[in-house]
Amino acid sequence: MNRISIVQSIIKKTCAENYLEIGVSLGHTFLTIDVKRKIGVDPKNLIMRHVFAKRDDWMLEAKKAYRFICQCLGFEKSDFYEMASDEFFRTMSHLFERREAEVALIDGLHSYDQALRDVLNCLKHLDQNGVLVLHDCNPATLAQAIPANSVAEAAAKKVPGWDYLWCGDVWKAIVYLRSSFADLNVFVLDCDMGVGIVTRGKMENRLLYTPEEIGKLTFQDLDANRTRLLNLKPPAYFNDFLNQLPGRLGQVR
Repeated sequence: MNRISIVQSIIKKTCAENYLEIGVSLGHTFLTIDVKRKIGVDPKNLIMRHVFAKRDDWMLEAKKAYRFICQCLGFEKSDFYEMASDEFFRTMSHLFERREAEVALIDGLHSYDQALRDVLNCLKHLDQNGVLVLHDCNPATLAQAIPANSVAEAAAKKVPGWDYLWCGDVWKAIVYLRSSFADLNVFVLDCDMGVGIVTRGKMENRLLYTPEEIGKLTFQDLDANRTRLLNLKPPAYFNDFLNQLPGRLGQVR
């Protein structure tokens, strides 16, 4: 189970048609997802450069190539915005006036501040019953959790155990949401470096950290109490969550 299968399962269960992805990068997830309408946002458009590049998983690459061809032929509506997510939400919010995003994936800059801004901005344009998915929420090691503004900056810190699997401190955004919103249900699936799920609803096991306290939390604090801080769930829990979702999301306004 990973973020791709999780997002696709949510789309299939809810018959979602409007998908937003923040942090498209090489298009590994964006091109694989099968949905009627996609909106992708990233400061650099690297999709064309890598869409047909050879990979070990030829089945996945075939799916990506097929989706790419469908988009080029107009069978699927796919729009890419080559800009920072802050700029996108500031200038392109009209895209959601007629129909809000029903499923959104945030996989952009792996910093607490940026991840939190992306979450809060996505929530403004998310369907009332929509689902927000957040990647890189459960770093396994200190090296994976290094706070930085880019993977290059994280690598330059030369923390022992560095292997380019970088989550940054995105996990603090989960702690913030679980401390600041009683009307959001937030949990993290223990797979694929931590896949966060955010929906509207009653908060489970709410935390009481202030923003100042969250800013001071360290990886050691996370490592000592992952289950409580992240509301960490085993992968099997996803099926229970999926069964609770409505059969159809979104209404055209």
